[in-house]
Amino acid sequence: MVKIYNSDIEMACRISKILVDIYPSKISLEKLVCFDFMIVNIEDFFYDETSLHPAIPRRDAQLAIKRDVMLDAIFLLKKYDLIIEWYMKKGFLYSASEKTFSFTNSYQNSYVRRMEHNINIVKNHHLYTPERQLQELIKSKFGKLDMEFNYE
Repeated sequence: MVKIYNSDIEMACRISKILVDIYPSKISLEKLVCFDFMIVNIEDFFYDETSLHPAIPRRDAQLAIKRDVMLDAIFLLKKYDLIIEWYMKKGFLYSASEKTFSFTNSYQNSYVRRMEHNINIVKNHHLYTPERQLQELIKSKFGKLDMEFNYE
């Protein structure tokens, strides 16, 4: 059985959409992890928006898993030349390749439209937010995210 949700394939699709939307900017792995977490769980950050996935307790545990899956997704994207990896003094940055644009135009459905909407919101609010500040913003939500399930 092929696992599609929360897999390297789903993650590769989200990464490619993020890279196309922020093009020509480049993004670090850490910022990609933060962006992806916010895009999937956008209601936790922008209360009038709709998250891609349903709310679950201990969403902070997603971050531990997300980094490994994201690395697998980046490897998959590199295999097909759908991502450019830039080596910089501070580490690797990633950007869309010419092929990424065609790839992201090849799939469209209601989930993808919601994803694109959420990507646009996160990009408009946080493209230039430093990684540490994004990490702190996400960490500040953890206690509140766990509490909402303790009172149901």
